[in-house]
Amino acid sequence: MSSNFGVLIDRIRRYKWLVAIVTLIGAIGGISSAMTAKTEYIGQAVLTAATESRPAEEDTGLSQGYVFFFNEPSYQVGLAERAGVEGDVLAYSARTAALSPVFYITATSNSADEAQKAATTMALQFAKEVNDEFQQTRDATIAAMTKELQDIWGARLALNEPQALSAQAQLQQRINDLLANRVNDVTVLQPEGGVVALGPAKAQDAALGLLGGLLLGCIAAVLFGAISKRIVTDYDVAGKAGLEVLEVLPPTGDPRYSGARAVRLGHLANIVTRPQPGHSTTIAVAASAGGPTADEIGTAIATHRAAQGIRTVLIHADLHEGTGDRRGLADLLSPTDPIGLADALTEVSANFHTIGPGVARANPVALFEPTRWSDLLATLKSRADLVVVCAPALARNAEAQVIADAVDKTLLVVEQGTRVDDVREAVRVLEQVGAELAGVVLAETGATAPVGKDVPAQARPETVGATAAGSE
Repeated sequence: MSSNFGVLIDRIRRYKWLVAIVTLIGAIGGISSAMTAKTEYIGQAVLTAATESRPAEEDTGLSQGYVFFFNEPSYQVGLAERAGVEGDVLAYSARTAALSPVFYITATSNSADEAQKAATTMALQFAKEVNDEFQQTRDATIAAMTKELQDIWGARLALNEPQALSAQAQLQQRINDLLANRVNDVTVLQPEGGVVALGPAKAQDAALGLLGGLLLGCIAAVLFGAISKRIVTDYDVAGKAGLEVLEVLPPTGDPRYSGARAVRLGHLANIVTRPQPGHSTTIAVAASAGGPTADEIGTAIATHRAAQGIRTVLIHADLHEGTGDRRGLADLLSPTDPIGLADALTEVSANFHTIGPGVARANPVALFEPTRWSDLLATLKSRADLVVVCAPALARNAEAQVIADAVDKTLLVVEQGTRVDDVREAVRVLEQVGAELAGVVLAETGATAPVGKDVPAQARPETVGATAAGSE
């Protein structure tokens, strides 16, 4: 994939089963919610902040401020407690009526009577508290004005002096004007503004459940692909194992990909076995943790080069897959009774010879003694231009390291479904002996089944001595 978005889409596609499961769960939840939903009722009360002494736009701004103040959740809780609201009330809200000073206080309940009663009670309590707050301000102002009058004119008022009495009259007029000023007060126009019934939106709930499940399913697929410890795609190899992929082989056995697979096998032969005049090349093809593709690739490379006239020898060195009915590599490497090279070679064509696993039964680790193996490769290089070795899995078999150490380079094959740790272990095994990595090939299988789950008994350190002893 060339972009992060493409990676996300591909992960969703590859884990579509997970998307389907989560989507189904979401749809079931949405349908269940729709079927059990009850009719809700919204009761309302109508209020206003209008006054004749102020421009209409200022009244509108004040009503919007009251709505914002009422919709504060913590204030609603306290207001309901102070108002003594009872019953099953689901929610409270306030809203304005377009660009006007009129606003509404609503209450939602499963009961029409409780919804209206709660809306009325909350509206009356809200208006009372707002108006009381302004009244307290007015009362404090009047008290301050009265005190100032007494401080200045108190003694002279007692003597009924005309000037003091005039000041008292002026103060009273100011108090009357202040008491008459109700510009910020809230007026309840309709305590019972009506009730609206809202039936359950079954189709909407079901659709939301479906869409929510689909979204969560896509997110789950992306996360699952990101945290999975299995290699599924080429960007998994790069992102999780830190390796660049040389080629991706489409699944085998699918006629849709047979042509592309053959072409890509030819590409691999061209890339990893470029002719070097006067120098024979040895290359091992090994899986990280198992699978049949390494043997297929090795055979394809050898066949391709032999058809081009290059003297080629193909060695099937994975002795864990069982021995054949013809003597071969195991018999060549036998420490006690080795056969000659001519007896192990099978001629396919004038330019193409193969060496099978052999018939001798012995511990592969004991057979691949480094000196014997290096001597065999040296002999073959003197007779061929290209030696291809189909090696056992690097992370599972100790002798695979001996094979990789002696050849010029190793092509690492990662089967789809291989664990990331196995790929890292295969690279570590190569690095321990300084083996050259020719590249990484991802073999698609069309599934994400685990590859290389169990370690063969022959590769376990505690069994090597016992097996070797039994073969003597």
